[in-house]
Amino acid sequence: MHIEELYEAVSNMAVVTQHLKADAENAVQIQQQTAYQLGQRLQVLDTSIETALAHHVEKLRE
Repeated sequence: MHIEELYEAVSNMAVVTQHLKADAENAVQIQQQTAYQLGQRLQVLDTSIETALAHHVEKLRE
């Protein structure tokens, strides 16, 4: 391999590394956003279940 080819290969590897780093950062952001959204939806579901159970218990007491 000539010096020019070696330099080009190293340069290409640096570019690929930068892209992989950016992809990893994007993946982490997406994961964090998804976890946040899931948490929000679970809170809504918990509230709905709590309300439904409270109504059910109220009906049973009547």
